This record gives sequence, C-alpha cells and structure tokens, in this order.
Amino acid sequence: MDSNDFPIMRAWAEAHKIPIAIGVALGFALLSSSFLGHSTDSSLILWATALLIGGAVFYGQRAEPSADRALTVKDVFMVAGLLLVLAPFYLAFLRDFPTRINADEIITMDIQRNWLSSPSDPLNLSPIFFYYPRLFFIAEARLAQVFGGVTLVNMRAISALLGLGTIPFAYLFFRSAFSRFQAFFGAAILGFSHTHWILSRMAVWNVTAIFTEMIGLSLAVMAFRRRCPWISFLAGIGLGLTFYSYPVARLSLVIVAFIGYFELIPNERKIRLARPMGLGFILCALPIILATLFAGRAASNYTRSQLLIFKEGREQQMGWTYSKTMQPAIVKNITGGLFAFNSRMWDMGNTYPNLWTDKTGIVDPLTGALLWIGIILILRRRKPAQGGQALGVAVSFLFLWLFFSFVMNKAPCYPRLLIMLPLAVYLTLIVLTVVGATAKTYWPVGIRISDPRQMTIVLGAIAIVFWNIRIAGHVMQVGMDRGDEWGDTVRYILNRQTVSRYSYFMVGNKDIPYYYWGYAYWHTWAGFFVPSHQSFSIIDPSALSALAPKPPFTLFMNNAVLHKDGGAFLHGYTNYTVNPILPDGALVAVEVQAGGPLLARAGDVRIDSAQFRAYLAMLPHEQVSKAGSAHGRRLLLEKFLDEKLLIQAAQQRRLDQGDDYQNALRRFRTMYLIDALRREDPQAVGGMTQAVREGLEDHESGPTSAKIQISINEPLLDSMIISQP
Repeated sequence: MDSNDFPIMRAWAEAHKIPIAIGVALGFALLSSSFLGHSTDSSLILWATALLIGGAVFYGQRAEPSADRALTVKDVFMVAGLLLVLAPFYLAFLRDFPTRINADEIITMDIQRNWLSSPSDPLNLSPIFFYYPRLFFIAEARLAQVFGGVTLVNMRAISALLGLGTIPFAYLFFRSAFSRFQAFFGAAILGFSHTHWILSRMAVWNVTAIFTEMIGLSLAVMAFRRRCPWISFLAGIGLGLTFYSYPVARLSLVIVAFIGYFELIPNERKIRLARPMGLGFILCALPIILATLFAGRAASNYTRSQLLIFKEGREQQMGWTYSKTMQPAIVKNITGGLFAFNSRMWDMGNTYPNLWTDKTGIVDPLTGALLWIGIILILRRRKPAQGGQALGVAVSFLFLWLFFSFVMNKAPCYPRLLIMLPLAVYLTLIVLTVVGATAKTYWPVGIRISDPRQMTIVLGAIAIVFWNIRIAGHVMQVGMDRGDEWGDTVRYILNRQTVSRYSYFMVGNKDIPYYYWGYAYWHTWAGFFVPSHQSFSIIDPSALSALAPKPPFTLFMNNAVLHKDGGAFLHGYTNYTVNPILPDGALVAVEVQAGGPLLARAGDVRIDSAQFRAYLAMLPHEQVSKAGSAHGRRLLLEKFLDEKLLIQAAQQRRLDQGDDYQNALRRFRTMYLIDALRREDPQAVGGMTQAVREGLEDHESGPTSAKIQISINEPLLDSMIISQP
C-alpha cells in the first residue's frame, strides 16, 4: 500500500514536496554552522549537501519562454579563443612582474601556509586577519599545495586564474544585453583592463571580489531573461559566495537588486524568480552570516575602520592622508572618489603598484569619458534597447560611485573599485553601440563597408585595449627602473634557494632601517621565502662587529650601514661581492662566499687564489702565457684589482651611465696603458699607476689624502703554478 491508494495523501505529498526539501536543506546548512569555532571538512560536506538538496528542488523545472539570446558552440569557441589570448598576459613571468611584491601578499601567504599545518576551520572568520572569511584563503592554499606548496609563483598563478575565470562570466553578463560580437569585445576590454590585469597577477585576494560578483551577476541576469528557477537558484549561490570573498564583493547584491528591480517590476510573473535566488543565497551564505553574528563586535571593528560614518573610519582616513584635521582628510576622500574614473590618482589602498607613476588611473581616459556618456544615454532613454538591465547598471554605477566617495575611506582604492569595472565596460559598450548605429545611418553611400556598427566597436575596443596595454607596460617599466625593496629582496633569496646551509642576515633597526617601515614584520617579509635548509636573522648594526658567520651568507643592509660598519666586518673575509638590491644602490646585499687564502688587497677589495685562477681562466691564451713569470703574474693580478675597484666604485658609489662613469673608465684604461709601458721600462713609469689611483679616489670622494694601498701575498703569488690552456 502506498500513497497512490489514497488521493488525499498523494495531494499532500505533491503540495509539500518543495517545502520539505527546503526544510531539509536549511537543516543541513544549520548543521554545518553548528561546528562554528572548530569547523572541519565534515562541515563543508554538510554545507555542500544543503546546496545539493536545495538545487534538487528546482532542477528540471521548465523555464518560461523568453526572447533571451541562446548560447551556442560559437560562444564557447569565442570565449576560449579570448582566454588563450589573455593567458600569457596573466600567467607569464609571475615571479618578476609586477616588480613590487606587496607586503599583504607575503602576510597572506604566511597565514595560508600556517593554516595548512593546523586545523583550518574553513567556515569561520579569521581573528588574525581582520576577521575575514577563511574559505577562499584555505581553498587557494590547498590548491597551491597540489602544485608544490604556498609559494609566490603558485599563489600569483591562482590569483591570475581567478582573474581569467572572471572573463567567461563577464561575457555571459554582456551577452544577455548585446550581440555575440559586442559581448566578445566587452569581455576583451575587461580582460585587458590594466587594473584587473595587474591586480590579478598579484597574490592578493581582492580579485575574488570581481570573480564572485560576476558569477552571481551573470547568472542572475540570465535567470531574469530566461525566467529559469534553476539558474536563479545558482545565481543565489553565486551571490552567497560573495560573503566568503573580499567583503566589498557583497555590494554586488546592490547591483543585482537594481537590475532585478528594473527587470522584474514590469512583469509580476518574473518576481517569482527571486524566491529560488533567495533560497540559494541563504543556503550558501548562512554559515558565514551566523559566524559573523557569533563573533560580535570584534568582527565589525575592521569594517567600522573603513567607513567614514564611524569615528574609527574617519580617524583612519586622517592617518592615511597624513592630515592634521578631519576636514581636509574627508575632502580628499570625496574628491578622490568622485574623480576616480577621470584622474591619474594612484591607488590609495597601496595595492596596485602605481604610486610612483603619473600616467594611470583606475581606467584609461577613453573609458573614463565614455562611461559617463553611456549613463547619460541610458537615463535619457526611458526604454533603452538593453531593457531594464541597462537602467539597473547605470543606477548601480552611480550608487557605488557615491558610496565609495562619501561612505568608504581610502578613495580611490583600486581593489574595491574592481567590482565597478564590469559596469564601466557595459556603459562603454552602450556608447560604442550607439555611435556604431549612428555611423551606419550617416555612412556615405559611395564607401563600401560590411557593417559600420561592427567597425566602430572594433576600432573603439582596439583603442581601449592598446591604451591599457600601454598603461600596464608603463607601470611595469617604472617598477623595473625604481626597483622594490620587498620584491627585489625576495627575488634575491629565491635565486639562492637551492644552496644548502646558506644564511641571511638583515642588518638594521627602526632608526637605521632596511625596509622603510614595518619593523615587526621584517622577519615575515623576507624570512617567509627562506627554505628550511637555510637560515634568516635580523641583527642590529651595533652587533655586526661581533658577528662571525661561516660562508656562504648574505648581509642585507642599506648603503649607510655598509659604509659605516661594513668595511670593518668584511675585513676578515676575502671572497665577497656587493650587489645592489635597488637600482640606485640605497639597499645592498653583501654576498660572502667561501674562498681560499688572501692573495691581494687594494683598499676594501680582496682577492683570493681561487678568484685569481678563475679570472685567468677567462683571459685569452696570449695574456695567460705571461703568467709564467712572477712579474707577469703580478701585472695580471694588479689588472684584476683594477677591475674589481671599478666594480666596487660602480656599486658602492652609485655611479650612473653619465660622465662620472665614463671618466672612471678612462682613468682605469690609462692605468692599463701605464701597466703596458711598465713592461717596457718599469723604472720610468713605476709611480704613475699609484698617481692615477689617487686621482680616481679624489674624483670619487673629493679632495683626500687617502691612498689606495696595494698589498700582495708575495710568497703565495710566487708559489702559484699556472697551468697553460
């Protein structure tokens, strides 16, 4: 006997099937939340079960007939082709570009690595990192572990993949309102946007905001257009994911609300689509919402410090802008926000690496102008061709623009403004479409062209793409020219990761810094990249004289410490080189290698027997043959000393490629000529070499009576046996 034998029972089952399933799904979601404080992978399984049960309620429900543009295989191939073009721009040379390694990148990776070795608590907040949700941090760390661990390249690659993953969903978003052709170029403009592109190449999680936003936004618009409950439920899950990513992504709910309002109000039947979307959102976001409520005031402290409506936010704005009073700090924030898309203001969040450039803004100037024209065109047309979606985009952009200007501090903060980039591209496409339609209307009859509308979009998109490539190239070039204390120090360490028993010492303190700020984080910023078979320490400059490490090792220090304390410390070592960390030589790395007995010394330059043999091995056969006699060996040794002196002058005196450098070269060439003459008549020109050295010393350091004294280990030199090649 079953319910089919009783019509009343069958009717009851049919009527209550959906509510029962929803109740079960909510129960599983609450069970996953019950582990808050010590959630595990089991919590994730319960959470996923809740989503699956909720999805089963709407799966298979028929969508209402709609005029939405159907996706075909051609769409898939177009998006795949675009991703193939973008992939090298996002994934190539991640270790070296951007040159700057943001301090937040290192701190984030350090936290992620620690979570891999301890209970991760994936559905909770992180008290040690602004009470941000842990889920995306842990997911990225576990993915990186598959490819070798939490490293700079791996984490930057994952961020770049998230940036690339945004593009297909952006295409879906644009495709719901534009033709396939227009949507393709809209996605291309977003993909080549220099802000999205460069931030995606950094190991910061800000890009998760636009990634989760585009998932929820594209699916929501598709649900509105296709009137499909199943897609609506998936859109709710996408919007729920914004609560686990960069918190600013939660503002995408505002965008969906405005678009939904203008899309749904004209048709009451569509309003029912909001129900599955709401359920998907609740099931997805419920654990993190409850975690935030349970955390209490502590979870809101960071949020309060970012909003000008709270005292904490206003005080941070004062400190961030170095203002002595509140009014100029607030005015600067409002100005920065209002002109964010039409100025060259750098990222006030100090994440995007354009602090030292004056040719960049959040978008290129052409996009910055077209987006406002797009807003005007949409608002003037009560029924634009793109329907309520266009009105929703325009109103959402204006709302977020004012919100970031008047409510949130640190304006313009590029990572926060990322969620507005798809809207800016949408508005730009509106203008290019209108201009193309106008061009077709007034196109001269005698000039044949397949489609003036498409040509307008192509030319406009190409101009914007190349402008953004130029901006990104400029930012990266400035980074290479200036260098970066974090990035260049890290890359120096990465280049030596395979050397066993290597030691690093960072010499400095708060008064004599290596990094210009954050003394408490120095060990993390550099030590994070030192492998377990090497060591890293921070020492005070006053303790340098008592340090006696065994080579090989490197001393990181600023140039002032090198000149004040470095010489005395290096007196006991023979085989060392001074490598500039920054191009201007303000920071240096003194690398000390194990060497043989001291063979010769000229000032601070020292040469051991191993170095001299390596030098001879690089010389032509004719010159090495002169080393057969003691006199010939001495001449070659002095020449080697001269070359080492030149290198030292270029590194420690910060000689550039100007007149000083050329004069120094000419002086050393003169010395070599004197050495050649001395071979013919040693007595006649014996004192000339020393005179030239004195002249060089005077040229570099000003008038001085100091002489560069040469001391040679004559017995060791005489005993050396030079094999002929």
